[in-house]
Amino acid sequence: MFKQKFFQGQNFNTIHIENNSLDEKLLNDIIDFINRNLTDVDLNGDKIAKGLNVSRMTLHRKLKTLVGHSSSELIRIIRLKEAAYQMEHTTRNISDICYIVGFNSPSYFTSCFTRFYNEIPTEYMKRTRSNKIGNI
Repeated sequence: MFKQKFFQGQNFNTIHIENNSLDEKLLNDIIDFINRNLTDVDLNGDKIAKGLNVSRMTLHRKLKTLVGHSSSELIRIIRLKEAAYQMEHTTRNISDICYIVGFNSPSYFTSCFTRFYNEIPTEYMKRTRSNKIGNI
C-alpha cells in the first residue's frame, strides 16, 4: 500500500502515483533514509541525495511532485511524527524526545510541533499518553 497512511491528514498533498513503481521506490527509499538518520541534526537534502545517489535537484523535484514538500519540510514532518509517537508510547520527557528526533533546540521543537499539531507538546503528551500508557 505504499506510504499513503503515513501522509494521510498531516498537511501532505494527495499522493497520486500512477503505477510508477520507480517513484514509489524512490519515495520509500527517501523516507527510510530519513528514518535511519533521524538523530542527525545536520540531516538535509544534500545528505539524502548523496546517500541515495541522486542529484539534489532530482530529489527536490521528485519530492515536490510526489508529496508537495521540500526535503527539509519532509525531514521536519517525519521528525514531528516520530516525536508524537514517542510522546504517546514512551515515558520519555519532551526535551529527551526533542533530541532523539534530531532537533537541537527544545524551543524550536516546541514551535514546530505547535504549528504542525496545533497543540503544544506538553498538552499533546498529557492528552495522548494517558490514553496509551495508562499507569506506568
